[in-house]
Amino acid sequence: MTLRRGHGLTERQREVLLFINAHRAKNQCNPPTVELAQNFGWASPNAAADHLASMARKGVLSFRPAKSRGYIIAYPWCDDR
Repeated sequence: MTLRRGHGLTERQREVLLFINAHRAKNQCNPPTVELAQNFGWASPNAAADHLASMARKGVLSFRPAKSRGYIIAYPWCDDR
């Protein structure tokens, strides 16, 4: 899978997107923030939530209210070819 560059994402945010997509391919669901934090060596799940919120502000993903793991990646940001 390739990820398009130049959309205002940091390198870490691109890594997070790739990790989320890999997790979804394997488990058919988004990874919880705890797992994101563990994978990237962040001190708490709040750091993962902050990254996801920043990515949402950039239009990369959106949130479904009151849903566990309730974020959806916007299609144009991911190229599964």
